[in-house]
Amino acid sequence: MQLMSAAAPAWGVQYTLSLPSKGAARAAAAELSGMGHRLTAVRVHDHFRFVPSSFWYGRPSMDPELEGWWQVFSLAVYSGYDRMALEPFFRSERIRVAHVARAHGGFQQGYSEGHAATLEGVFTRDGLVHEQAGANVALPSPLPKDPVRPPAGPPWTCSEVGEPAVVVEAVVAVAERMYGSAEDVPDAVGWLLDEEFAFGEPYGSTGEFLGDLADAVAHQGTCTDATVEAVPFLMELVSDGNVTPGSRLVLLGDLLRLAASGPAAAVSLADRITAPGVSGRSLQLNT
Repeated sequence: MQLMSAAAPAWGVQYTLSLPSKGAARAAAAELSGMGHRLTAVRVHDHFRFVPSSFWYGRPSMDPELEGWWQVFSLAVYSGYDRMALEPFFRSERIRVAHVARAHGGFQQGYSEGHAATLEGVFTRDGLVHEQAGANVALPSPLPKDPVRPPAGPPWTCSEVGEPAVVVEAVVAVAERMYGSAEDVPDAVGWLLDEEFAFGEPYGSTGEFLGDLADAVAHQGTCTDATVEAVPFLMELVSDGNVTPGSRLVLLGDLLRLAASGPAAAVSLADRITAPGVSGRSLQLNT
């Protein structure tokens, strides 16, 4: 039985939707208000660009393909449970809000979370179209829970990742074997053959080096053309005999993440990519 916690503060989520017209934005705002959202405002996209006191006044738009679009800002409040208990429900709630945007020809552009009192206090009321003082979104009882995790597999017994210098030498050797010279290596791994890097100050730990390598190939997990070019290099490094089993496991994990991140980004950004039409900003999701 899932018990409500009287001490848990009300939690707020501000959703941001982008719609192709003012009428579509107002219709979406009305739906969100009908779902129990407390505050809902409709403003022209990038409205701060037109406010003289704003830092963004007169600056070029970060989303020029959305010129003429409108945005909905809507604050929903959820009471009675702590944040962690709400996580499974929030996943379905984000899908529900995204469906509202999609139904009106737009997309959910983002959301932010925090204590409801804080978010309500800083909510920008320009363009406010719906206000329901004290309103809370109705929560199901009991709240949904995460699926039960499968049984854990056997523990990994070979966690040795080797000395940093050895791994660096293996990386440089593989790069030279594959590409011959620094002029021909992919951009994401070109720095590996740089003399200052290869023969400079040693890394403090192998984990630090492997982390830098993963970030160079896919900065913050973003897949680009450079990532695609570097994948064969990582695969060759995984099979190199001088790489210890522990480091090989880390590299295999990096490859698995790369294989999943492109399709995952395509799914999460599908509405954002398709809503503006073929003239919208192109997005690289190479895998």
